[in-house]
Amino acid sequence: MIGQAGVKTSSGFSWLAVGGQISHPISPGLAVFAGGQIDGKFNSSGDAQQFDQGNIAANGGVSYFKDKNFYRLTASRAEVTVDYNRFRTVSSLSGEWLHQLDELQTISPFVQVAQFDYTGNNRVRDAEFHAAGIGYRKAFIDKWQPLLTLSINTGKERNTEGRPDLGREIYGGRAALAITPIPKWALSVGGTYQKSRYDGPDLLLATTRSDNYYAADAVASYAYTRNLSLRAELLLSKNDSNLELYTYRRDMLTFKIRYDFR
Repeated sequence: MIGQAGVKTSSGFSWLAVGGQISHPISPGLAVFAGGQIDGKFNSSGDAQQFDQGNIAANGGVSYFKDKNFYRLTASRAEVTVDYNRFRTVSSLSGEWLHQLDELQTISPFVQVAQFDYTGNNRVRDAEFHAAGIGYRKAFIDKWQPLLTLSINTGKERNTEGRPDLGREIYGGRAALAITPIPKWALSVGGTYQKSRYDGPDLLLATTRSDNYYAADAVASYAYTRNLSLRAELLLSKNDSNLELYTYRRDMLTFKIRYDFR
């Protein structure tokens, strides 16, 4: 029998976020930066309020720009809370290189290492994570200013608590297209695919889990003023698994108001 928490349901929610980013040049082409964000997702349904989520994230690093190349090294730490209790902390170090192929095209390889630290009964999920990938962006000369982005990535989540069923290999990709059909309006559509192959049999179901995750998204934003913007986001996602317990569908529609202090 599946508990009530594992049954599909719907819920309205509110989302609040505040964040900032600063950058300080220290020599030609070289700069240090730091930033942070605090956000929360608050469910309106009483039964769903136990899944209220919070996130506190901070990052900092150094960047260097020369000719057609931009390099960035970033250290970050993020803490996720569920029902106002710490659930997971992620500490990571990432490196990125953006290379301008020409006036309209860039490529961006990246690498990342991270540590996942959970609390309570979820400590068995503690893991080390390594990832790498490459992105590609192409702008088109057109009145709608189309921008195409493509990326592929691969990663390895290695469980450190002797639970190979909770470790996995990951690979996937994303494609997105953004346009500006009229002044102040921006539209985009995208698709994401991710494959997860787990390292050992599930302890309850005695079968090694294998998942395919699919998502389609659309965004419409309107710049009401230089500082104030309105945004609507639609996400349609589905996770297929060879273990039926982990198969699900999640659709989400959000409306956001953003104010930038400049």
